[in-house]
Amino acid sequence: MTASQKGPEVPEVPEHPARKPRRRTRPRKKAGLTRRALARQVGISEQLMSEIESGWRNATPPNLAKIADVLNCRIVALERKRDGGVPNTATPPTTSR
Repeated sequence: MTASQKGPEVPEVPEHPARKPRRRTRPRKKAGLTRRALARQVGISEQLMSEIESGWRNATPPNLAKIADVLNCRIVALERKRDGGVPNTATPPTTSR
């Protein structure tokens, strides 16, 4: 294939605004841990840790607590933020009938 015969152009997929991997990887890197080492200490797979850091999966509350404990940081430092920079910790309102 010559330079003038390019294949089909693949559209760039914008990053989802709720996925901010840097926010979730910073505490791990600050602690000097690799993803694999953190996953082992927490008791989850490296694949799951990768998916949590990238924002594709959510950590369960017990795993989130373990991650925060291993990294010696507050849970809020690991949580995703909603638009406006507020951590998404609110519970949905209940309706009474």
